[in-house]
Amino acid sequence: MKIPKFVIKLSVSLLVAFSSLSAQTTTVATDPVGYVTVDFSGGSIGSPTINSLSLPLYSDVEALGIISSLTSTELADSNANWTPDEFASPSTPYFVRITSGAGIGRILLIISNTVDTLNLDTEGVNLNNSVSVGDTYEIFLGDTISSVFSGPGSQVIGGTTSEGAANEGIVDIVYVLSGSGWSRYFYNIDNLRWERPGLSFFGDQGNVVIPPNGGFLYERVGPSYQMILPGRVPTQEVKSVIPSSGTFHLAINSPIGDTLGSLEIQNIPNWRSLGQSGVTINDVDLVYVLNNGWARYYYDSNVNKWFIPGLSFFGDQSSVSIHAAQSIIISRFGELGGFDVFTHLMPY
Repeated sequence: MKIPKFVIKLSVSLLVAFSSLSAQTTTVATDPVGYVTVDFSGGSIGSPTINSLSLPLYSDVEALGIISSLTSTELADSNANWTPDEFASPSTPYFVRITSGAGIGRILLIISNTVDTLNLDTEGVNLNNSVSVGDTYEIFLGDTISSVFSGPGSQVIGGTTSEGAANEGIVDIVYVLSGSGWSRYFYNIDNLRWERPGLSFFGDQGNVVIPPNGGFLYERVGPSYQMILPGRVPTQEVKSVIPSSGTFHLAINSPIGDTLGSLEIQNIPNWRSLGQSGVTINDVDLVYVLNNGWARYYYDSNVNKWFIPGLSFFGDQSSVSIHAAQSIIISRFGELGGFDVFTHLMPY
C-alpha cells in the first residue's frame, strides 16, 4: 500500500461547554459543544510536513425524529415536512446519525430527500441489518475541503496552475482516500478554487466530502499555524463501515485521543490476527499510524497484544498514542467486496 511518506507534528487542546436544544416547549439534552485546536508545525518548500487528520466534532442538529419505515437504503419519518432535496446540495453535505437501537452510531450521507424520506449512501450495508422502525435519528451538516480550510485559522498555501501541477513540496496538498486510491487537491489562486493538481479541467473540487467518520491527509509547506475545529462532542459510540479487503481511512472520533489498544480494532468482525488459523505475518490486517513517520501494527491473538511487523522485540505496542483529531489507515486482506462494521466506543 502506497502512503505519502512525511512527518507528522501535531498537538491538540480541547475546550468543552454544554448546551441544550429547544424544540417548541420541550428542552432536549444534546452533546457537549466546544472546539478542538490543532497546532500544525511548519514545513518548507521541498520539505513539507503531513498530518493525518479527522473531524471529531459534529455541527449543530438540523433536524431529529423517529424512523417510521425504512428500506435497504432509505429511511422515512412520517412526521417530517422537509423541502425536497434540502439536504442534497453538493456544497453542503448532510449526514444522518442513528441515535438509538442496534444501529446507534451509524453515520450516513444523505443523497436526496423528499418531504418525509431520506435516500442514503449506506456504503454497501443494508440499513435493515441494524436499523429498525422506532429508532431515533438526527441530521447534521457535514464538511467539505472548502468548509474545513476556510474556517477559523486556515492559512492554506495555494499556488498557480503551474505550481499546482508540479506540486512537489510547492503548495499545500489535501489527500483524500477513495475506492480508486488517493486523490490530491490544492487551492488554485489563479482560479480561486480547489483543484486536482494537473487536472484543472475536472473543475472545482471544493465540494469533495470529508465524512465525519473518515480521515484525510494535509501536507503543509508553509509556517506553523493553528486551526480551530468547532462542534459537538460525540457522547455515543460511532459505527464505521470497513471494507473486508483493501484500504480504509478511519477517523478517531474521540476529541481527547485514544490508544491503539483501547480502540479494540481487533474486534472488527473478520479481522485477521496472527494466531488465527491460516493467517500468517504476510497477510495479517494492519493499522498504520502517522507519528514521526508511518508505523504499522498487527494484532497477535495468541498474547492479545499489538506488535510491529518484523520488530516484535520492541514489545507490546498497545499503548501507542493516537491524538485527538487524528486518523489512522487500515489495510485488510479478507474477502473481496465484503464489509464489516467497526464500533468505536468513546473513552469517557
